[in-house]
Amino acid sequence: MQPAPGTVAVMLTHRSTSATDRVALRFVAEGLGAGRTAVLFDQAPGNAPSPGLAPFAWTFDSRQLASWGYGTIGDTFIPGHVQFSLLRYFEQHPGFDWYWFVEDDVAYTGRWDDFFNAFKRDESDLLTCHIRPYASEPDWYWWRTLQAPSDCTVVSEPLRALLVVARYSRKALETLSRYCRAGWRGHSEVLSPTVIDHAGLTISDIGGDGPFTPHGRKGKYYSSYSDVAGSLKHIGSLRYRPAQTSAGIRPRRLYHPVKVDQHVEKLGIGTRVEAAVRSYRQHLEWRGKKGRAQAEIHVQNDKQRGG
Repeated sequence: MQPAPGTVAVMLTHRSTSATDRVALRFVAEGLGAGRTAVLFDQAPGNAPSPGLAPFAWTFDSRQLASWGYGTIGDTFIPGHVQFSLLRYFEQHPGFDWYWFVEDDVAYTGRWDDFFNAFKRDESDLLTCHIRPYASEPDWYWWRTLQAPSDCTVVSEPLRALLVVARYSRKALETLSRYCRAGWRGHSEVLSPTVIDHAGLTISDIGGDGPFTPHGRKGKYYSSYSDVAGSLKHIGSLRYRPAQTSAGIRPRRLYHPVKVDQHVEKLGIGTRVEAAVRSYRQHLEWRGKKGRAQAEIHVQNDKQRGG
């Protein structure tokens, strides 16, 4: 295979309805041009891309997960193994320098090519959203799934990220593939950033207000909220739940999850605010306890040094 330097952009989907096809075909039309934009289409269970989508589709069957050779945390593609579709694609298309990955329930209120081109000068090996260290969200459920082989130790603090939009360097995917085949395992949102960081590669946040966001991108492209449980619920343009049927109105903004072909329960603003306030209070309480514990440690250390 001849090398193809440059960037490729792929969108992951498993449905081919009129609504989801419009999302995917818009992505193709606004992407990076012929040969550098594709749709990763999961054919399980028995799905197939429509005739209009088929020319741009790279198909795979997630029911074959166990035969792919990666360490897994269960028998199903969801939850935890979505990034394996990109690894499979990369292993068959290894010649690009950069690989953008976008899930089909992500909406961007601008042109996709403008979004991709905005990061040309950022050479981070992993560029994604809501990157947080363990200490920021210690009660997040999926930390516990991270496992290294018995002869390895995770040296750095584990990281989690919301990988619904992400760009990987070739080196990052080579590293991730090698580690996953060597027995590292975990939910992809903790496995991918932790492995890439553990290998000494660079990580940067697309926007938001997290600790990995460069100063010039603070507050740009999306918003998310970090609480002690890492729940990503109710507030922020990028969140886990609840879903919405269309993107918000702010220009050049990422929104997730946007379910264009599904019934979505609409929550009133009062319900959402109440849930967000409750989560925020829990987070403040945890931060207060953490701060008091750290202060006590400093006091004890001072006493020991003084004695």
